[in-house]
Amino acid sequence: MLTGQRIRLQCHSGLRPGSSGVNAELPDIIKVSAVTGGDATLPCDTHSPQPSDVLLLVACYDGRVSGPASHWADDTLTGRAHWHNAEPSTLQIRDVVPTDRALYRCRVDFKISPTLNQKILLDVIELPEKPKIFNELDKEVLEFAGPYIEDISMKLTCVVSGGNPMPRLRWWRDDKVISTLLPVTDGSSLSMLELRIPKLTREYYEAVYYCTADNTALVQPLRVNVQIQLYLRPLLVEILTREQPLSVNQKADIACRTTSDNQNETLSILRWTPQMENNGQVLACRASHAVLKHSTVQSNFTLDLHYVPIVVLKLGSKLNPEDIEEGDDVYFECAVRANPPAYKVVWEHNGQPMTHNQRAGIIAGSAHLALQGVSREQAGRYSCTASNVEGDGKSTPVTLQVVYKPVCKMTAMAFVGATINEKVEISCEVDAYPRPESFQWLLNNSLGSVELESVSRNCKASNMGGQQAEPCRYTLVAAVRPDRPHNCSTYNMTDDSVELRCMAGYDGGLQAEYIVEAWQSDDLLLNVSSSAPVWKLRGLGSGKALKLVFYSHNARGRSENSTVRVHTRSRLALHTEPNSTIDGADITWILGVLLGLAGAISVVMVITLLARRRYHQSAEYAAPIGTKAYSSTLNGNRSPIQPDDKNPDVVPLAKGL
Repeated sequence: MLTGQRIRLQCHSGLRPGSSGVNAELPDIIKVSAVTGGDATLPCDTHSPQPSDVLLLVACYDGRVSGPASHWADDTLTGRAHWHNAEPSTLQIRDVVPTDRALYRCRVDFKISPTLNQKILLDVIELPEKPKIFNELDKEVLEFAGPYIEDISMKLTCVVSGGNPMPRLRWWRDDKVISTLLPVTDGSSLSMLELRIPKLTREYYEAVYYCTADNTALVQPLRVNVQIQLYLRPLLVEILTREQPLSVNQKADIACRTTSDNQNETLSILRWTPQMENNGQVLACRASHAVLKHSTVQSNFTLDLHYVPIVVLKLGSKLNPEDIEEGDDVYFECAVRANPPAYKVVWEHNGQPMTHNQRAGIIAGSAHLALQGVSREQAGRYSCTASNVEGDGKSTPVTLQVVYKPVCKMTAMAFVGATINEKVEISCEVDAYPRPESFQWLLNNSLGSVELESVSRNCKASNMGGQQAEPCRYTLVAAVRPDRPHNCSTYNMTDDSVELRCMAGYDGGLQAEYIVEAWQSDDLLLNVSSSAPVWKLRGLGSGKALKLVFYSHNARGRSENSTVRVHTRSRLALHTEPNSTIDGADITWILGVLLGLAGAISVVMVITLLARRRYHQSAEYAAPIGTKAYSSTLNGNRSPIQPDDKNPDVVPLAKGL
């Protein structure tokens, strides 16, 4: 192509749709296809056979006119057609419309070479609309079809409107063509292709189908997708095995899993505290679909609960618990219910563990306990405890009562302090089971009437076990003032307190009380009494010099004093020194020993004197009350006070002596 020359270019559309020329199969015709809305490229060769030739004119026009028109293009191409003079030369038409379908002629004039005439047939393809999918109810389906019930049929219809030429429709699944509808020429503007599935099985769950429509290879087929939604019946339900066993009264999580296909699983957690009554019951996990009928599946699990042993203790069935006497053979039955089984059973008597000792008549097993020749000391509360991995289970205690004759609580003769013309109460206290039915008082070891002047009294009790073998013995002695406490010592002394302990002297035959007084100079700081010569003094103050006065007191009067001196510690002292004896301890010990010997000799002399007398003056005595102790009281009175009462240390003799 020569430069510097002005080239004249004209372009007209040629034959229109419907004309016979457009559809003619001419060998020299160049066929070009374009889609509506796209671009069309019409080739036109402007290359001269002679290298020195010059291009003068390029004209595009309708082949039926005799010569080129006098204008560039008709109105339909205005602004959309552009000539590209680059190699190869082309006519570009943008935004192609159906009316652009025509046979175009391109005439090329050269200065030297002959004119070239070229024919280009432009075929404009009209694309169809995007496919739409409708279900059995002619309702448009968007993305998802269903949900359908398993095992029923399904029909989907792909509908496409328009297209020139008519489009081809195809159903696809997994990139495989399922069905095809070839273009039809029945004059209709709609194309429809059905997809039918006679039975929706599990393989169709969430399957994706898509419908495509195409009528040219110039563009990708138009496509719409749909996913099949399907209700599936549960296939399997199972209660998952636990690593740890279930225990009574222990919170536990139990998992149940249901499966409807390979990917669809549902896990349900039961948070539960099993109770004892649930052991052996059947736990069921049931899965069903809310929509599908007859879709229930179930898994059963028999509960094997672990629990702390349940223990029940009973006395032997052939024994009468109210009629067990000393020397009888007794046995207990320990019934244990446990899961897992108990590995140990322990027997207890009054809270203390028992061991198998056949020589002592104790035969202990896991289910039975036998006591051969039972004694009164073996009476009490019995229990058995069974153990497994869950814990220890203890039975309710069973009380064993052994019938035995009354026995005096005192192991030696009791001396009762007496004063003249006083009412005397002598308590006969015995241990017995059952309680005594009667008491008998004996005078000088023989049954008879009770006289107040008697020197000694004996008491015997009786119950269903028999009469007391050895009586309780009481002897009256003269009631005197008590001896003073002696051999006093201190310990645990601090800056504000001190603990004291003394040895008791003779109590004068009466109940005595022990008193300590703390004095600072002439001021009384504390006065503490006790039934035994043991005290703990508090609030003394630090760094004080104190005088402690000890004495005892009974109904006949007050003893002499024992006096000691102590110094409380300063608050600067950090530690308490070891126990120490108070000042003058050596002298106190010596005095205590001498007074003790003198008291013992006096008691022996009084006993000897009283043994020669037949009667004695009444006295008052109260013995402490113990467990399982039963008592009978002997009372006596004298005439109004006699002159001899002024001398309480003298026991008057009977008139006949």
